[in-house]
Amino acid sequence: MDVKKIAITILCILVMGGIGFGGYKLGEKKGREEIPNEIIVINSPRVEDEIVEEETKAERVVNEELLASENTLKSKNNEYKMWIQMPNTNINYPVMQGPDNDIYLSTDFNGDYYYPGSIFIDYRNDIENDENIWIYGHHMKDESMFHDLVNLKDETYFNENPYITILKNGISYQYEIFSIFVVKDDAANIVFDFENEDDMNKYMEEIKGNSIFYRDVNAEDIVDEDGISSLITLVTCSFEYDGARTVVTARLLEPIR
Repeated sequence: MDVKKIAITILCILVMGGIGFGGYKLGEKKGREEIPNEIIVINSPRVEDEIVEEETKAERVVNEELLASENTLKSKNNEYKMWIQMPNTNINYPVMQGPDNDIYLSTDFNGDYYYPGSIFIDYRNDIENDENIWIYGHHMKDESMFHDLVNLKDETYFNENPYITILKNGISYQYEIFSIFVVKDDAANIVFDFENEDDMNKYMEEIKGNSIFYRDVNAEDIVDEDGISSLITLVTCSFEYDGARTVVTARLLEPIR
């Protein structure tokens, strides 16, 4: 597999407290409009559900009700890719992927102007094949969108809230957060894929060195499964200094019962 490391070189643009990241403005905004109720149709499994142990692994099963809901979403907007939910937060949103990293900064699921924008995947990601999917969202003052990621900077919260659920093609995938760090936008690399296990381990060491909090993870702990990424990386604006970004990385776990 090719390594796609794209250095982030940013022209800082101060607009409503937002500064460029990856060529677009990702910032804190004040206002909020309600997400259209018609698109909130998917419920994820409870994160308390037990993870299947190694010796009792089961194949992931398509939930027909979830699949039907997702197909409805796709029929309304074919740029819908998955759903993200994180317990004890306001994160419970459709995830989009546009032709660039600009459109969903201020566009909702229906394609209408929407001040908080949408949660969206980097347009350069191949979500069926890349091992690391980068997902972006605004840091909203009303605690919507990706605002609640900043709560993970509290050690107790980090330890007690490790899970993220991704719903894709009628299947629920659970991820465990293992890192949070703050990085300056022009000092970061976006890594979508890895050539081999050594390459992934180097990336893990880089993350560990930057982390505020970190759970020990190496390449051997990463689940490799066709059609779903082994890692997800969530990014939102941060305010420790000009150009700061909060970055949260999570790994795919085994199937939920």
